[in-house]
Amino acid sequence: VNYLPHLFPSQVATAHFQLVLSRNHRFGIDSIPIGICYAGTGDHGFSRRRLFIAVLLINQYPICSIVLENPYYGLRKPPDQSHSSLLYVTNLYIMGEVLVLETLILLHWCQKMKLT
Repeated sequence: VNYLPHLFPSQVATAHFQLVLSRNHRFGIDSIPIGICYAGTGDHGFSRRRLFIAVLLINQYPICSIVLENPYYGLRKPPDQSHSSLLYVTNLYIMGEVLVLETLILLHWCQKMKLT
């Protein structure tokens, strides 16, 4: 569904995330706690959060992770944007609102998949 298509560029419209589970987890069958790892300022990509947060959580505790790419960062960065420098102040507001909506959708999906 394309809500308010004029509000943000097409690159921002598609969420990108990685799910980090243990190798022996039976997806949709076993129940396991989950955390969502958001990007900090300038954190493009998944590698740092996957390596330093998600992998540690799954190896030291039975907690899986969703590593979510921020709008306007990494794969979701518009071509006319330079690095992490947002083009408009409103982009920061849009980034926050989009993350809230995506989190709600991901948490609903997690409940269905027994990721609680």
